[in-house]
Amino acid sequence: MKKSIQCWKTGWLLILVSATLLVACSVPPVATEPSAAPATPLPAVSSTPISATLGPPTVAPTAAPAPTLALPTLTPAPTAQPPTPASPTQPSTPVPPTATPAPLTAAPTTSGSEILFLREGALMAYALDSQAERLIAAGVSDFAATPNGRLLAVTREGEIWLVARDGGAAMAITANEQIESGLAFAPDGLSLAYVASSLPPPRPFERLAWAEWCRVSEVRLLEMSGGERSIGPGCDVAFAPDGKRLAYASPPASGAPQTASNEVRMVNQAGANGWVFASSIGPEPERGLLVYAPSFAPDGGELAYQRYMGNQVESEIVYMQSASIFKGGGDMLGLGVGWLSPLRYAPIGPLAAVVEYNEDDARGASGYEVWRTTVIQRGAPGSVVAPAGSLATTASEVGRLPLAAGAAWSPDGTQLVVLLPTGWIAGPPNADFRFANTEPGALHLWRPGQNPEAALVLAIDYASPLLWLPAS
Repeated sequence: MKKSIQCWKTGWLLILVSATLLVACSVPPVATEPSAAPATPLPAVSSTPISATLGPPTVAPTAAPAPTLALPTLTPAPTAQPPTPASPTQPSTPVPPTATPAPLTAAPTTSGSEILFLREGALMAYALDSQAERLIAAGVSDFAATPNGRLLAVTREGEIWLVARDGGAAMAITANEQIESGLAFAPDGLSLAYVASSLPPPRPFERLAWAEWCRVSEVRLLEMSGGERSIGPGCDVAFAPDGKRLAYASPPASGAPQTASNEVRMVNQAGANGWVFASSIGPEPERGLLVYAPSFAPDGGELAYQRYMGNQVESEIVYMQSASIFKGGGDMLGLGVGWLSPLRYAPIGPLAAVVEYNEDDARGASGYEVWRTTVIQRGAPGSVVAPAGSLATTASEVGRLPLAAGAAWSPDGTQLVVLLPTGWIAGPPNADFRFANTEPGALHLWRPGQNPEAALVLAIDYASPLLWLPAS
């Protein structure tokens, strides 16, 4: 596999250090375990400016890379007032909460925060205070942020770029024959884990397409100070909050069945001292067919993942599980249907959210009709009814929102921003599949157990990733 390795130049280092200095200063250096192999320096990579004019909602084509290293400047687009939310066409019916969430501890305010989303492939930011939108970068398919939210990594035509959130310098940091995705910054912002593959990641994720993609993918780690290494074949990479460990899903086995037999593995930053955290390999039926989508709890003591159990009673059943990072295995958190996102832990408190995409909906539905977002409360024992019978869980459901095709927690962990179809209104579920489409949707604020608020922003890409960042 041909991989890029890039030599850093002094000018770019100065810009990068200034962009990440506050993160590095606020988080003490983490002592990592011994490296299995020395990192290799990165070779020179050419770059081009990311377009800074949204104009009509058509993204301009990418210019060819320049032959020499450049440091383009991304000029922020003028802010604009958000479109007027769609007016309800019928009285709303409150959705009763299914449980009462535990009170949250004191948390930072969301003042000055921004919500990031995609609009026709352009990465946009919406400011909660001013209700204004602005362009960050065009032609984006995936994005991630450093913990303080000041520096972004974005994928653009299969390569990774670093972009200042405030519209400053932009720089391509990979140039190769692979397609990069699945970005995850280390807690100190000085390392970036990602997935390199010969295939584009399926969006939205579907089981067979995911298995095919993960089977030809590799997890890699890029050090911002220079150097890049392979962690191992696989996908779905996640960084531990202490920066010492990474978790990822190994590739599914080839052959029949095509989506079976893999592991969630945990390694150090050098890709060494690895061990199997959870496995679907073996004859035991409770192992299911696949394990995937690892996600660390904010305190770093717990790792959650999804266990695909296969088609049972006309539904694709998934067990949400978690365990101590030193123990492995899995306790039941809950049950989902279809293909589930990584568990999205609230930054503070016991709540967590999961987005479900039921691609094989037994009703024959499609579009937004096969999505839902569910919030659970950890540490509140409960039970779920599965085809195998009633199963005890270590968490209880506190809110469920049908049609929600994306979700992200606020910085204070008290609410979520969710992606709903345009024209959504509170009320009982529709039986006519009115939202069986993949048209652009709208962002709403949602506190689990209550109805979502009126639409904030319209024209959000279907199944767009969402990120709610603190004030920069």
